[in-house]
Amino acid sequence: MIPKEILSTNSNDAGKIDGGESVGKEKMKLLDLMIREQQRDNQDLLAHETVASGTTFAIFLLASNPEEQAKVQFELDSVFGEDRSRDIQPSDLPKPKYLECCFKETLRLYPPAPVMFRSIEKDLQLDEKVTIPSGIQVVISPWVTHRIPEIFPEPEKFDPTRFMPENCIERHPYAFIPFSAGPRNCMGQKIAIVKAKIILAHIFRNFTVELDSPAETMVPIGDMILYPKGGLKIKLKQR
Repeated sequence: MIPKEILSTNSNDAGKIDGGESVGKEKMKLLDLMIREQQRDNQDLLAHETVASGTTFAIFLLASNPEEQAKVQFELDSVFGEDRSRDIQPSDLPKPKYLECCFKETLRLYPPAPVMFRSIEKDLQLDEKVTIPSGIQVVISPWVTHRIPEIFPEPEKFDPTRFMPENCIERHPYAFIPFSAGPRNCMGQKIAIVKAKIILAHIFRNFTVELDSPAETMVPIGDMILYPKGGLKIKLKQR
């Protein structure tokens, strides 16, 4: 994997290699293509892990909440009609808005990366009494942040309406961080959301999903990426 430092090389360094030697235009074109291709691979890998985790937990939550699943299916039927075999087109993707709310609420409850790490490069003054010195590694937990009741009332409840536009206006931009935040957030987040919506739309257009075991038996595990312990057993009923 190419480090981000290389992917974000300053334009002033274009046309040079180690030692400052100039590189011919044709070689530079090849290097650009290789870096761009590697960047796409990095994005695909990150998106794949997020999609695999996120869609699994979304299926679990919608199967556990039949009334929410019915809302998603109603929305999908209004978008795609009765033709269950019709392919999803790019123009369709913005339309299932409630489905996207369900996926975001899934990422709130079960963030694919439950913990993140950041290094403090310079002293960080939090208030008059607390200063985090440079060189300290800080652990950030979306799992904990997403369950702050002052931000998300009834934090353990699956409530997709939290992510309706009118309910997000006054929310702090760092309150919801399944992809991290700021300039070093996840490169694959847009790809992940698009892929997840396509997968979930295909499933819930065609099937009603039920759990094959009580919801209470699902145990999320993982350090880098969150997954249900032992997988997720479900029943699919053709619609």
